[in-house]
Amino acid sequence: MISAIASVVNREQNLIEYKTLRNEMIGMLARITFSNLNDVKLVSDCLSVLSNYPSELVLNTQVVAANIARNIGVFLCEVNIKSLNFVSFYNTTQSLLQFISNLFVANANVVNDSI
Repeated sequence: MISAIASVVNREQNLIEYKTLRNEMIGMLARITFSNLNDVKLVSDCLSVLSNYPSELVLNTQVVAANIARNIGVFLCEVNIKSLNFVSFYNTTQSLLQFISNLFVANANVVNDSI
C-alpha cells in the first residue's frame, strides 16, 4: 500500500517537473530571432519534440508556444514562401505542422479539463 502511494506521488512529482522543464525550454526558444529557414527548421524540430506529450503543456506554455508559431508564420511571409521549392518548403514546415497539431491537442485537453 505504501509503495503504491509513493508511486503515485512520484508520478505526480515527475509530471510537475516535466511541465516545468517544458515551460522553461519553450521559453528559451521564444527568445530566438529567426534569420533564415534553417533557424525555423531547428526551432520547429525542438518544438515538435517538446510538444510530444501535450498533457505536459500548461496553458501559459501553450500561449508562449503559440506566439512562437505566429512569429514563424510572420518570418515565413517575410521570406516569401512562394520563392521556396516544394522540397525546401516541405522540409521546413513538417515539424512546425506537427508542433501546431500537438498544441491543438494540448489546448483541447485544457478546455476539456475545465468543463
